[in-house]
Amino acid sequence: MAEGKKRYEIKIGILALVSILALFFGFNFFKGNNLFSREKEYITYFDNVEGLSTSSKVMLNGYQVGKVAEVEMQPDHRFKVLMLVDHEFTVTEGTVVEQVGSDLLSGAKNIGMVPSTSKTPAKEGTVLPGVEAVGLMDGITKGVPGVMDNLTRVTSNADTLMTNLRGVVSDNTGKHIEQILTSIELAMKQIEVLSQSLARQSGNINSLMTNANGTISNLQRVSNSLNDGRVDRILGNAEQATHQFSEAKIEQTINNLETTTQKLNALMSKLDKNEGTLGLLVNDPKLYNSLNQTVTELGKLSEDLKEHPGRYINISIFPSKARKE
Repeated sequence: MAEGKKRYEIKIGILALVSILALFFGFNFFKGNNLFSREKEYITYFDNVEGLSTSSKVMLNGYQVGKVAEVEMQPDHRFKVLMLVDHEFTVTEGTVVEQVGSDLLSGAKNIGMVPSTSKTPAKEGTVLPGVEAVGLMDGITKGVPGVMDNLTRVTSNADTLMTNLRGVVSDNTGKHIEQILTSIELAMKQIEVLSQSLARQSGNINSLMTNANGTISNLQRVSNSLNDGRVDRILGNAEQATHQFSEAKIEQTINNLETTTQKLNALMSKLDKNEGTLGLLVNDPKLYNSLNQTVTELGKLSEDLKEHPGRYINISIFPSKARKE
């Protein structure tokens, strides 16, 4: 019985361990982490990491070669970025990394690698220089001269084109065009609102991924605890307690308790049937009253003896003389 229970508990423990490992490997698989491949660590520093998170990719000419593992603020308010690069990709000395926008709407950014002409591999843990790339959206928002000049020329040409079109087309056509432009402007505002919402949700997603990483760490600690022999010790203690419980003289104790109960039942039966002195005393009120009266009279006799001892005890040194008198 005990051995079968032990086997059942062992099966439950193995099933729980397999479930935890499956959850751990499955979660990392959906995150895109390969637990069986070794990745090389490289470090860079940025003054501003807006749009950069632990889910950002490390890219080379549009191809992902790694990921951002950690973003940490330093005492000087710069940000240390830890990158994990696939061991199949060789990072050469003099390679520069830059922040590049992943799309036009969300504001999220990735890390882009600009390899050098050197053929000497950079050692793992090397600090790579970090620069901030200027894309189209960055140029518009930050007012970079070259981009703003081109945008201004394009806007002027568009205004000229619209003026020419208004001179050519009829009034009704012009109204339709204005309606179309108004609709486009409204759509752009909606896209801007959507972009801001996506940027806010990006922070929530980062928090969610951080919590998920904490959960995975806790699962790893639980898995390590299960592997260090604690389960075996718990099962051993349970088996020992079961063995001691099985060896206890429970049956003999129950038999003794049953015998005692039978004797008590017999005693109570005799009391109910007026058998024996105690039964008569309990069930016969006359005997109780007589005994109570006798005790009362004995009490009175004891008090009279204390007050008039001469009535009961006659002590004389000269007994014959006392008789004559």
